[in-house]
Amino acid sequence: MPLPSVKTTFTFEATSTLQGREWTRKGEGTATFSTQGEDLWIDEEGQWADANEETVLQGALFEKRLVYRKAEEGQLEILKPDVDGGLQPLVTVYPGESGRTWQSEDPHVCAEDLYSVRIAFLEDQELQVTWMAKGPQKDYTTLSCYPAATLFESWLSL
Repeated sequence: MPLPSVKTTFTFEATSTLQGREWTRKGEGTATFSTQGEDLWIDEEGQWADANEETVLQGALFEKRLVYRKAEEGQLEILKPDVDGGLQPLVTVYPGESGRTWQSEDPHVCAEDLYSVRIAFLEDQELQVTWMAKGPQKDYTTLSCYPAATLFESWLSL
């Protein structure tokens, strides 16, 4: 039986130090958590701005869709839908000792860039997802915070 969809607000902050140029960007939007089969889908949309100037940047609207799938021994696979309607694996995250955190061991390789992720489900029902990207043209960390992400916990316990 699928869980009911839940729509919540979320915030994120990205920081970079690429080639000595530091910047911070902050954003907010809505995230919809839904289940399809045994998978958890998270659809995001919102906008981000330069944190120093607090102005919305050109092209600052975004949309993102990721799929979380349970794997063996408490692992979670993170997948991204492709243009053909399929799902492409991005990274596998492994559970920490608390059972409320997951961390990638091997980064996802995209061209010359490496992506890794850490997921933490906090006691106050907040879900935090941190993506780190490193490469010749990328060096940033993005922290997304989803308050009241109770559907994530319900999905984990299925």
